[in-house]
Amino acid sequence: MIHPARLLERLGVTEGHHVADIGCGSLGHFVFPSAKRVGADGRVYAVDIQRRALDVIRRAAKEEQLFNIETIWGDADRIGGIRLNEGSVDVALITNTLSSSRRPLDLVKEVARITREHGIALVVDWKLHASAIGPSVEHRVSDTTAQEWFGGGAFELEDSFEAGPYHYALIFRRI
Repeated sequence: MIHPARLLERLGVTEGHHVADIGCGSLGHFVFPSAKRVGADGRVYAVDIQRRALDVIRRAAKEEQLFNIETIWGDADRIGGIRLNEGSVDVALITNTLSSSRRPLDLVKEVARITREHGIALVVDWKLHASAIGPSVEHRVSDTTAQEWFGGGAFELEDSFEAGPYHYALIFRRI
């Protein structure tokens, strides 16, 4: 099981940070804990290609009175597909998104584009072993492949660890 609050703490997400949750989904597992950590001076960008997911996030943010959450419809698999300025986020969260990406190398470039110099990209995705939950093994991306994609120029691997029984986590620093 992934523990968003623990991962955000490990990343050092604090008051005033700007965080982008790429492929946030409708549950906002990282959106809401991030919004509480960054406070009123911070900003959380909930990014997804599914408008319905963003509608759910928007309603829940209003109900919880979290006014530092901005929903952004965007295609992370396309360079320039996320309507954020270059270098505008301190932390980019890519959780269970690589395995569903149609163009993962473009996703990496887009994450690099929006992440500020020395900012962080957290990749959490499914381990390669079969499990009762998650995508089929053929659709999963190994941690080694993820390291190759992200470590190919714009990022340096800072840490890797297990994020629960089904997931690996990789922390990259934008160079």
